Amino acid sequence: MKIMRTLKITSDEFYDYLENDLLETANQTRSSGKVRFTRSNIRPGFKVSRETGAAYSRIDLTVREYVRGKTYAATTKSVADTIDLSYTTETKEDGLYVVFEQRMHNYEAKEMNKFLRAWSDITYLRRMSNQLYDIQSKITRIRNGEEEPKPLRPLGYETAKNVAEKVNEKHMSDKKAQKKAEKAKMKEVVVSVELAPDDPKAIKAAKRKEREARTQK
Repeated sequence: MKIMRTLKITSDEFYDYLENDLLETANQTRSSGKVRFTRSNIRPGFKVSRETGAAYSRIDLTVREYVRGKTYAATTKSVADTIDLSYTTETKEDGLYVVFEQRMHNYEAKEMNKFLRAWSDITYLRRMSNQLYDIQSKITRIRNGEEEPKPLRPLGYETAKNVAEKVNEKHMSDKKAQKKAEKAKMKEVVVSVELAPDDPKAIKAAKRKEREARTQK
């Protein structure tokens, strides 16, 4: 999927934001005493891993291409999906022209009818557009010295994180459903034992129900 938007920010603001966000995430994974990553480390092959603590939450991000002022491309991988994304920029009179491309491998491989595919694509493109305007909004807040909201992840983490969380939720839901089914099965076994033909109580209960049924007729 590809969208083009003109943002009311400068090229330096955009790439400063991308670099700072990536380095913040990368340095959070460094042990104390180790040399911190800097902008010089951001080049093809640079890899960052991040976990939220929940099952299936590990996300690996690898930079594929980076030329400050021109392009940034990366791939994020999680148990749920592999996502390729890229930003290509050009400074124009009315702002920064950004071409944003994103490919979710599992999504594109899904078989859908034409109507569902069209509707899903529209939703997909809307989310991509919102991502760009979220970046613009945060950069504007930084420029104005305003209190910043919770950090965004324009480098692919947010999309990958959402997909991973959905898989984790489904896994937990499946486990709950499995436990519920096991309990129901155990209950059925107990009931079948209680109603065994050679059980006097069961026979008495069955005869009582039969008499009630005849009375109702």
